[in-house]
Amino acid sequence: MAEVIGLASAVAGLVTLVGQVAKLSYIFLSDIRGASKSQKLYLQEVSALTEVLLRIEQALEVPELGVVRPSISTKTLQDCQELLGSLKTSLEKATKNSSRIEKLKSSVKWPFDENEVKKLVGMLHRYRLVLRYILTT
Repeated sequence: MAEVIGLASAVAGLVTLVGQVAKLSYIFLSDIRGASKSQKLYLQEVSALTEVLLRIEQALEVPELGVVRPSISTKTLQDCQELLGSLKTSLEKATKNSSRIEKLKSSVKWPFDENEVKKLVGMLHRYRLVLRYILTT
């Protein structure tokens, strides 16, 4: 029972963190005209990861009715949390102390170059697939 509570807490923390990353990403990229294909793909992966984490959170909340709860590696959750935490920090630094007017005046730059975005898309995709697989088994 304690394992389920710990797992539910870890997943809830990830849901909060991925939500913050999604919000920062959407705010940031909505201010950039002509976002690249990989930036759009990045947003899709963040959104898809959010959906999978919400489904896992929901599955963990289901009362005991003979339903097998998902079993997720703590290492996978920690690694995912580190990636999302790093993303959040980078996005916060890029948008720190800049209002919409300041963003229009100065050129606020997306904190990741094209290769980094592609790498992030790959990592987010892998976490989503692993977590989705765990959810479906």
